[in-house]
Parts: sequence; structure tokens; C-alpha cells
Amino acid sequence: MWDFSFVIPSYFILMLFIIHYLCMPRLPLIKSRVFLTILIVDFISISMNIISTWFDIHYLEYDLPLLYTVNILFFVFFFLRSYLFYVYTQVLVNIYPKDKPVEIILCTIPLISSCITAFTAYFNHKLFYLDSNGYNGGPWLNILYLILFFYVIIPFIILISHRQILHRNRELYAAIGYLSALFLGGILRKLFPGLLIMDTLVLIAIIIIYLSFENPALYIEPRIEVFNTFGLYDYIDEKHDIKDQILLGMIIHNYQDLRVIYGTRQMDSGLYMIGKFMNKHFKGSKIFYARKGRFVILTDRHTDIQKLISEVYNRFSQPWRSHDTEIYLNVNFTMLDNSVIKGSLSLMIETLLSKLDTSDIINNQQLLQVSQRDISANEYYYTVKKAIESAIENNNVEVFFQPLVDAYTEKVVGAEALARIYDEFGEEISPVDFIPLAEKNGSISQIGKQIFCKTCAFIRNNDIQQYGIEWINVNLSPIQFFNTDLPNEYSSITEVLGVDPSFIHLEITESTLSDYTFFEKQIRLMTEKGFLFVLDDYGKGYSNLMRLKSCPFINVKLDMDVVRSYCKEPGNIIPNTVNSFKSMGFKVTAEGIESASMADAMYNIGCDYLQGFYFSKPLHMGEFLRYLKPENQNK
Repeated sequence: MWDFSFVIPSYFILMLFIIHYLCMPRLPLIKSRVFLTILIVDFISISMNIISTWFDIHYLEYDLPLLYTVNILFFVFFFLRSYLFYVYTQVLVNIYPKDKPVEIILCTIPLISSCITAFTAYFNHKLFYLDSNGYNGGPWLNILYLILFFYVIIPFIILISHRQILHRNRELYAAIGYLSALFLGGILRKLFPGLLIMDTLVLIAIIIIYLSFENPALYIEPRIEVFNTFGLYDYIDEKHDIKDQILLGMIIHNYQDLRVIYGTRQMDSGLYMIGKFMNKHFKGSKIFYARKGRFVILTDRHTDIQKLISEVYNRFSQPWRSHDTEIYLNVNFTMLDNSVIKGSLSLMIETLLSKLDTSDIINNQQLLQVSQRDISANEYYYTVKKAIESAIENNNVEVFFQPLVDAYTEKVVGAEALARIYDEFGEEISPVDFIPLAEKNGSISQIGKQIFCKTCAFIRNNDIQQYGIEWINVNLSPIQFFNTDLPNEYSSITEVLGVDPSFIHLEITESTLSDYTFFEKQIRLMTEKGFLFVLDDYGKGYSNLMRLKSCPFINVKLDMDVVRSYCKEPGNIIPNTVNSFKSMGFKVTAEGIESASMADAMYNIGCDYLQGFYFSKPLHMGEFLRYLKPENQNK
């Protein structure tokens, strides 16, 4: 006897789910169309499961052809639903029928064969048959499970082999999650065929896909009700050929300043009115909001761009008014014709946005054209940005240690932890390139946290004190330092990894003293947790010696340019500065030591520690441990 307790609630939940999904604005993505097809086919499949089961329970009341028909339809849609999850996984990792037609055809053969078997069940009785005792499974009934598991295992293989396509680890885990739900559903159906529980597991798989990949709200900028940058990049990633379209960029002039002048609420109200105007004015085009007052319009190449721009300028010559808002705005435009400009679509978008920022600075209300030269100039920047994103997302920021030596004994007593990242080809990207960019876009905080965590793990896993290491310095960017949760966050990490916070010296630059009230509070909280601080790159800023006197630094590091300048042209300023620091109780480190003469010069003026290529370049963790062995150290 069959139990409807699982399938009926799943049916109504799915019905509400479909209604909600259809009412939301959606991008015309291939994977979204496949997902919508899954919803519809699953709805039909559950319907046929309920109907066929009901008919089979009351088989004496219905004609044999009708009983066969409803059961055949159930099996066909069951097979089709399994196949569609396989198709969705392929599209998720950017595999389309035109890319691998042979593999697609081969994987479609089981679906076609099983459907033929279902359609001919009335004659061959292989899949099921009906007699005086009602519904009976045929000798080939297990084909149902073979097809299901085939269309789950193959996607698993595709997913693992193409996992690098997914931009975030959570996307990979979500994909594994929905495939696992399908697999579990097949097992439960095999073990408990009367419970009709598999449809509930399929619904769970659908919900995982919706929450992780297909929620239309993920692609909508809520303040404006136009598509956001997530939608933009997913759209261009999927649209392999958009040569018949033009990318048009629009930026609100002085957007950041205007948010301060008008206030957040009024500007958001203005953006909403602009979004409505854009959706109405650019009918047939795709409108995306790319933050910071920037819009990207993907429009047909036959559109009269100059006419459209003229009409937009005319609208912006008037104030934007609502019941509580009146704001005055100006805009600038850039255009990229991707039929004549070569490069990846993502790179072209990045260049268009960069050109938009340039147009905002110029502000002459002339349409700026993105050129191939602009694309080429932006290519390395884009490579570095992608490398940073990949390193953060995959926890691949690597830690190198540069030794710090005692100026008197030239023995290694400490080290500075330094970040290193690599591009997609495994080539190292210079810190000179990625650190400024990471600081500009805010990702330096995630990089810094990875370095801190990995340094703590290195200390825990290796008895480096046996080599005479007394501390390891870890850089703390100004952005990190101004994070109010930093004391608790870093303290929790040291507690979990079992590391004494005083073993880690946090290097901060003079820019962190800009807000001295906050600086004092943050330093106090951090020192209460056991952390010690080093002032890095002294000489680059304009620190007041008397203010530094009140700061709880244990060490001041002279910037390498200061060291080189002194070694090239000795004078009294640096020796006097070093003496002042030492009289305040600070130890002094000289950076950028590249020769024995530089080491001697800095030793002679009283520096306590030395760091530079003369002693060692930054070393990978394993190399650093080998370097610490007495026989390998430079003396």
C-alpha cells in the first residue's frame, strides 16, 4: 500500500514555489530556463505519481488502457526529470550542447531508451504490467533506478572535473548538495517504495538550487529594481556570442559626493526613479547597476545610440522628483562595440567600468569610446584582480617568511610573514601589483586574515623556538586595524590554534594613527588580548615623535628607502632618530639591508635588528624551516 503523507505536501509546496518563481523578474539565462523546465517537469512528475498511484490503488474502477497510460506518463516524466538535473549541472559548469555534442548525445541515449521501454510497456510488460492483482513491477523495473543513478553519478563526475568553473566553494558544495539529495532520494525509493518519499528529496534538491543559483533576488539591486553585477557577469559568461549587441555605460557624475550632499535616503530614492526610467526608456535592452552610480546597458547594435543618449541627457537636465525628493544629477557615457574589440567579455566589462570612471573625471558629456588599447592596458589589472579573488575564495594565499636577524650576532631571531599569490598559470604576482589593488578594493582584509591564520597554524605545527625564533611579525593593514571586531576575531583564532598572542607581533603603519582616538582604543583592546605592536615603514609618513612616545610599540622599523638614503649619504638625522627611539624604550629594525656595508652602517648607529636580501629573500614555509638549521644560515 502506498503512503501519500510525503508526496501531497511536497506537491503543494512545489506549486507555490513555481508561482513565486514565475512572478519574479528573471534574466534570460540558459540555466534559468533549464531550472524552470525542471520545476514544470517535476510538477507534472509529482502529479503523475499521485494520479498513477491513486489509479493503481483503485485499479478495479478503471479501464486497463487508462491505467497503462497514467503509469507510462509517470515513468516518462520521472526519467525526463532525472535527465534535466544532469543537463542543469552541465550548464552550471558552462558546458552547452554545441560544446560537446557527442557526449550530450551519448548521455541522452539512456533517456530515449528508457522512454521507449515505458511507452511499449503495454505490449512487452518489461517495466511494469497490470493484471487482476493490480500494478506489478516488471523484470526491468530496476531500470528506473539505473537511469536515476546514471543521471546523478555522471553530473558528479562533470562537477568534480569542472569545479574550477564555479567561482566560489559554496557553489561547489551546493551542487554536491542537490546531487546528494537526488541520490538519497533514489536509495529511499528503492528501500521504501510505498512511502513516495523521493519527490520530497527532489524538492529539497530544487530548493538548494534555488537558494544557491536561481533565486531571482540574487540578480536584483533592491534599491533600484534593475539587475546587478552578479546578473551582468552571469549573463555575459553564458552568452558566448553577443556580437550583435553594444555595451553602453552610464555614470552619475560625482556620485559619492552627492550621496553626502543629498543623503543616503534621497540618493537611493533618486536611483530608484532612474532605474524605472531606464527600464522604460531602454525597452528590449538589459539594464544592470554596477554600483557607485554606474549603469551598464546591453543593447542591440542597430539601436540609435546617439538619439538615446540625447534623450537621457534631456531627462537629466530636469530634477528627479518624488513626494519627498528633489535632486539634480548629471551623467556621462562610454560605449564599447564588442564586434570590433577583442578580449574576454569579463575583461571588456571591467574596462568599460574603468573608462566610465575616467569619463566621470573628464565630465565633458561626450561619449567616450572604449578602444582595443584600453582593453590591453586593463588586461594585467584584470588578471591580478581575478588572482586575488581566486586566492581568497580558495584559501590559496601563500605565506612566505623573511628572516629578521639580531644586528649584534646576525642570528635569526624572528621573521616577517608576507603574502604571495599566483595567477591561473602558477606565475607569482608581485606584491607591488596586488597589495595596492587589494587595499583599494578592500580584499586586503581577507588576505591579512588568511596570513594570520596560516602563521598561527605554522607556529602551532612547528617547534620553531628550538631554532631561536622569538617572534613572527604579521602585517595589519589600516583597513583591518579599523575593524572594531578585530580584537575578538584575532584572539579567537589564537585560542583555537593554541598560540600565544605575544609570539605574534602585529606590524602597523603610521596611517593607522590618523584617527588617534580610535587608535588608542584599538591598541588598548588588542594589548589586553596579549598582542604586541610594531610600527612599520617609519619614514614614509609624518609621525610626531612625541605622539609615538605614548604608543605601546615594542619595535620601530625604518623604511628601506630611509635606510638606503642614509647608507648612500650618511648624516645625523637617522642616528639621532634611532637614539630617540631607543631612549623611548623601542627596539629598532632596519629594513632593506642588501650588503655587508649596509648591515655594518645600521649596526653602528644602534639598530637592534636587520632585515633584507643580504640575509635572505622571503622563503616559503618549508624553505624557511630548512634555512633555520644552523648549517644553512649566513654568518
